[in-house]
Amino acid sequence: MNQIELEGIVRRAAKGEKQAIEILYNTYREKLYFFVLKNVDNNSYSYYENSSEASYDDLSDSINTEIYYESDDHTSDSSSEDNSRSSNDDESTITVVPTESENDINTGSISENDSKDDQIRQNSIESLNAEKLIGMTLTDALALGDNNYEMTYPTGVQQGSADMYKCIDFPQYCFKSNRSDGMVDIINLYSGAKINEKIYIGMTYNQLCEIIGEQLAVSISNTDLEYSASAVIDGHRWIFSFELTNEQKDELHSRIEQQAADSEAFALAPYSYSVTISDIDPKIYSAVYNADIV
Repeated sequence: MNQIELEGIVRRAAKGEKQAIEILYNTYREKLYFFVLKNVDNNSYSYYENSSEASYDDLSDSINTEIYYESDDHTSDSSSEDNSRSSNDDESTITVVPTESENDINTGSISENDSKDDQIRQNSIESLNAEKLIGMTLTDALALGDNNYEMTYPTGVQQGSADMYKCIDFPQYCFKSNRSDGMVDIINLYSGAKINEKIYIGMTYNQLCEIIGEQLAVSISNTDLEYSASAVIDGHRWIFSFELTNEQKDELHSRIEQQAADSEAFALAPYSYSVTISDIDPKIYSAVYNADIV
């Protein structure tokens, strides 16, 4: 389990998700690295010795918890407590059991707070765009998606592995980080995603050209994009691909080839020639940002 996956499980456990709590319990039962305790009264923990183990299913039945710690190094003054210890118990164990608090937390208030948090997160997702994503760490971006994601293949590459994160709540944005500081530096955008408040995937070639103030030159790509054009937007270079029919691809290829002096020259450098396509005006299919491409 890597650090990002662990943080995601901790957040889910803190929200009371039983599966996440069980993962933490089963993983760290023998060696206590940490426990996530949500809404513990006064943020205090009570330590007792020689308690009997409680059923783990009871965890979901209570908001407040106490941690009981057993250690072989301690000798109890009570003979009855000594008898309660198993003779073959040679390790420290942790028992988490539900307890009652004198100041019971109103479950209605908890639900209301959770609802507010969910609404804030949803608002952040709805206002998300690529420029905001570039300013996030990978951990923060995954947290925005409640750490509910799957791995997928990138686009705009000659070959790649499934190392892009795709959050279930906003699958039109795929991203990863290759930086030591964890900042997102590679992004793939698909239908519905936005680069900023004006430019989105699904708009047409001419609409994009009007916004950026120039006719984009489309060329043959040496990646899986087939045909692409690039533009600097808000200081970042983006590479766009387009929705083209087979007939449009044939027409575009012919136009590009005609830019070369002859077929031999074209064959030597097919990626060096480009044309504008305002008359075709296709929709943008995807956009790729890579911080290493300037």
